[in-house]
Amino acid sequence: MDKKRVLITGVSGLLGNNLALYWRRKFDVLGTYNSHPVSMEGINTRQADLLQIETFASILQHFSPDIVVHCAALADVDACQMDRQAAMDANATATRNLAGTIKDRGIKLVHISTDAVYDGHGGNYREEDPVCPLNVYGETKLLAEAHALAVPRALVARTAFYGFNVQFKKCFAEMVPQELAAGRTVPGFEDAVTSAIYALDLAELLEGSIGKDLAGVYHAAASDAVSKYDFACLLARHLGFDPRLVKRARVEGHPFKAPRAKNLSLNTRKLSSALGRPIVTMEQSVVRFAHDYKESKS
Repeated sequence: MDKKRVLITGVSGLLGNNLALYWRRKFDVLGTYNSHPVSMEGINTRQADLLQIETFASILQHFSPDIVVHCAALADVDACQMDRQAAMDANATATRNLAGTIKDRGIKLVHISTDAVYDGHGGNYREEDPVCPLNVYGETKLLAEAHALAVPRALVARTAFYGFNVQFKKCFAEMVPQELAAGRTVPGFEDAVTSAIYALDLAELLEGSIGKDLAGVYHAAASDAVSKYDFACLLARHLGFDPRLVKRARVEGHPFKAPRAKNLSLNTRKLSSALGRPIVTMEQSVVRFAHDYKESKS
């Protein structure tokens, strides 16, 4: 049986490259990037600027994907706050262009969104709870959701994730062992709560969601939540470092350019019910990340 064809936008980003690497033996994968070329074994990549949609339309025509997973975004929250137009272009306009190009082609769209569409005042958010982003990043991602949902049977996955970057830049979970190995302390926000999930666990959730042709908005994250301080301590402990090197910090008073929501815990019961199985906890996800980290260093 022929493999399904999956096109991943933003393949040079953390989630895009993790999805491509995870799915390369299961699907026929093509990744697109804008300004950061990447090379990964077993994965074809092409340059495509979603603000200049003609190239992307040509790629669609030739590759003829069954599924498009839209990971491309400007995800630097402070950069979005300082340049609203750049955020609008990268997150909302690009998604509008993509959605308009695929909506009449019978292609399944999986749009990667964010927990930042919520204001963080309550936590344990369900999909039907009111959205009220506190910053430009969240605002533009919420607009992107509306464009994505205009595509028939589109799936919007609200999430927070971590993993390994194919580019030189590192996410927080990668920086923790780097700093702790050097004997340096790392800060952890005790007043910020997250349901962040390891990118490969997220890949499994998305694969299951695609297999069941889920549509609409779902929370694809860990099944529980901890503070970012406790998250850093989990990383330290399972990576074999002294968690006492994690120092308590607070979002309140930190010199961010953009406002930050404090409690972005996501309720994942809707997805768990749809998939017919439990979703990993944050600690289970950290254990998998730590295992892969140690394997990469051996």
